[in-house]
Amino acid sequence: MHKQYRGELVEIRAFGNQEPIRCTPEHPFLVYDKSTKCRQWKQARALTPEDHLVLPKNTAQMAGVVSEGMAEIIAWYTCEGSVNGNAVSFSLNGNNPSEIAHVKQLLLSEGYPSKWYGKGSSGSLTVNSAALADVLSSWCGCGALNKRIPFDLIRGHEQAFFDAMIQGDGCVVRAPDAAGAGDVKRYAFASISKSLALDMQALAGTLGKRAGITIKPGGPSVILGRTVTCHKTYMVQITTGFDSANARHRNDAFPTKLGIAYRVRSVDLFHYNGMVHNISVKEDESYVAEGRAVHNCEFSAASSRFISEEIYNGACYEALNLPSDFHEAGRVVEYGGIDVARRRDRTAFTKIAKYGQVTWQIPALAPLFDDEPSDAYTHVNQKMAWDQQEEWVDERIQSCATVAVDGTGFGDQFAERMENRWPGRVDNVKFNNKSKATLATGLRLALERKKLRVWKDDVELRREVLSMRRETTDAGNITYMTPTKDGGHGDRAWSLALAEYASGGAAAADIGAGTGFSVTVRERTPDRDYLRPPRGGLYGRTRRTG
Repeated sequence: MHKQYRGELVEIRAFGNQEPIRCTPEHPFLVYDKSTKCRQWKQARALTPEDHLVLPKNTAQMAGVVSEGMAEIIAWYTCEGSVNGNAVSFSLNGNNPSEIAHVKQLLLSEGYPSKWYGKGSSGSLTVNSAALADVLSSWCGCGALNKRIPFDLIRGHEQAFFDAMIQGDGCVVRAPDAAGAGDVKRYAFASISKSLALDMQALAGTLGKRAGITIKPGGPSVILGRTVTCHKTYMVQITTGFDSANARHRNDAFPTKLGIAYRVRSVDLFHYNGMVHNISVKEDESYVAEGRAVHNCEFSAASSRFISEEIYNGACYEALNLPSDFHEAGRVVEYGGIDVARRRDRTAFTKIAKYGQVTWQIPALAPLFDDEPSDAYTHVNQKMAWDQQEEWVDERIQSCATVAVDGTGFGDQFAERMENRWPGRVDNVKFNNKSKATLATGLRLALERKKLRVWKDDVELRREVLSMRRETTDAGNITYMTPTKDGGHGDRAWSLALAEYASGGAAAADIGAGTGFSVTVRERTPDRDYLRPPRGGLYGRTRRTG
């Protein structure tokens, strides 16, 4: 997300990185308290030089995707490899035959024979394999400025990967300990890629090592008698022996159970007028920026909205925005979402139509969509008897390939009856903290990425979507709430989120997982033949089996 901003920014400098982080004053940072050994979120404006920012380590307990040998090959490619057509080349030291033999044996153990081309100290070990070239370039990037570490692939082999990276583009230094207790083992790793340097810092932290990044400016330099222009270089200094009571910087950077803590050096304010950016992340909205754990700061933080006006307005459309062939037969597939109520709140039914990879909310007042022109944009009713509600829903479900229904509480029986009347066409979604979080996040991601477009004149839907709040209970649980107003409780907003889920949107994979659905192909109906859009593959409509 981005927007124009005018006001104060906070510039934070901390140990571990020479470059500062600049952010708006309310942006939350994860702070570690050494005395209590607890962590908490703290706004940037409240940080002091006594605070310690956290670089978290990967603690997921998962088996490695690749073998240890392949993890080492990935490391050698990351620091010394390049792709040229269908070949992968590793630039190695010709004066170090043991290094060449080691990498050659690694490649051979994974089924990739290689050949050395070179003379003297320069040369390359080359593998002619389009498959290896494709996977390494997609996993780790191409070019020295674009390399990255594929953390998920190397899980379980981090130490072997780290050792190979140091052997390829680093060195090992032993220096006297400040307390005089022997030597301290230090590592140094150099790269012109800032992102790779930050990845190495994170990898070192995962292994319980303190790492700091220093910067060597670029410019003219003499190498082997030739004058060349060098890139800015990022030097990652990694230390293992910093637990000693008298070790240098022992209070400035130290390991914690879930990461490395770095003390804040300074916090300054300055005026800024320009563009600011923010990242939206699924679930808890936390991510790592410049080697520090931060939390998503909503641009509409003052109102605590879960979906900001900027996101909603960016997803609005009017008739002229529709593709020219949108209304041609067979171009779109319709989906629906139903939030069920009986007396206090309202039952809401929202339709969306999928065209390619984008879904469009169907405004019922537009006769082009074959809907009754007397209805509101989003269909709602209140205090209607159950049999009347069933008839009311049946009139609207006929054109839908899939409809997701709130089957919570007394809505369970309503959803079950719908499943019986419309076999294979209804998804019964149980509302709880997890499913509502997934639905709300899926709705926001779809609007943010403009994969879901909403009718610009649907005033009530806009009001309800912007009223969604994410709150933390006293017990520390995250809940998603919409205030009750004018006889409604965010009914339209939740029906839109359900419709987006029904279309196979961002929330579909998470809610569908583990619910007991199996794959079946729906039979042709008298009015239209529907095929459920793929959620990771091509298949037909799903049906509950248990």
